[in-house]
Amino acid sequence: MPRNVTEWQQNVLGQPNHVDESITTGKDFSSSATIVIAARKGERPEPTHRAGYYKLDANGPANWETIGVVQNASVAQNKQLAQIFEIGSNESYFVPGRTVVQATISRVMIDGNSLMKVMYPLDTELSVGEHGDMGFATQGDDGVVSAFYINLASDFFNNSLDLGFFFYDGESEPIGAFYLKDAHIQAHQITLASQQTVVLENISLRASQVIGFNAP
Repeated sequence: MPRNVTEWQQNVLGQPNHVDESITTGKDFSSSATIVIAARKGERPEPTHRAGYYKLDANGPANWETIGVVQNASVAQNKQLAQIFEIGSNESYFVPGRTVVQATISRVMIDGNSLMKVMYPLDTELSVGEHGDMGFATQGDDGVVSAFYINLASDFFNNSLDLGFFFYDGESEPIGAFYLKDAHIQAHQITLASQQTVVLENISLRASQVIGFNAP
């Protein structure tokens, strides 16, 4: 556990010791290789409905579908704070308000499901003819159906999603996990340049709150 300042003066200052004695090895640290991002699965919708049907499954490890080739991800929480002063004093009050949760994800475009599609994994996938105005689907020679969801204006994307982050250390021990509850895709972007080796899809999300839970 961390030392107090007196213990630090006695045991660390001017000596070859670390500040936090509980960190004993480099494997205690987490890295991008031991973190995974996943979207919670939802029930398969009826083909004729586009909004209000995407019911999420229970919060169990098997109900989170991992997302590959993610290059960058960020989550930010911002809480409103009002600082109130009063006549007759130099002191102030801080009044907390609502918290705004935002996130961004960048992922390499592949011959498979697009970034907006992997945000909405289904228990049973839609067939090629059931994608409506969300985008389109193609079936490869191997029989695998991949979907290119691209139309953010579709009613389908009025459904919320849950996006999970699972953290482990260098010894594969769980550190913790959290998910973005009731998240919505706010923006989608693809940028092309002549010198690109790969193409990235980027999305930004808004969520109602961050929920922490134990990593499996």
